Amino acid sequence: MVGLFVGIISRIVGAGGTFIIIPILLVLFKLPMNAVVVNGIVIAFISSIGTFIIKFIQGYIPLEETLFLIIGSIIFASLGLKLGKKVPSFVQKWIISILNIIAIIQIAL
Repeated sequence: MVGLFVGIISRIVGAGGTFIIIPILLVLFKLPMNAVVVNGIVIAFISSIGTFIIKFIQGYIPLEETLFLIIGSIIFASLGLKLGKKVPSFVQKWIISILNIIAIIQIAL
C-alpha cells in the first residue's frame, strides 16, 4: 500500500521517489538514517528505470546535463559516504528536511 502511495504521488508532482520515500522510511518504518539513505537510493533507482526509458524514447532527457549529473554523482559518492559516517544522524535528518522544504517551495511556485 505504501508503494502505491509513493508511486502515485511522486508521478503526480513530478518529484523523484526519494522526496517521498525518505520521510516514509524515517517516520513510518523508523529506520536509522544510514539505512534510509541506502534504501531510498535503491528504491528510487529501481522505480525510475521504466520512467527513464519512456521519457528517453519521448526525447525528454537532456543527455548532456544528465551525463554531467551522473558523472558528478559517481565521482563524489565516495566523498558523501565518508562524510555521512562523520555527520550525526540528526544533522542528516535536518539537511534532508531542509532540502525537502526547498523542493516543496519550488514545486508550489
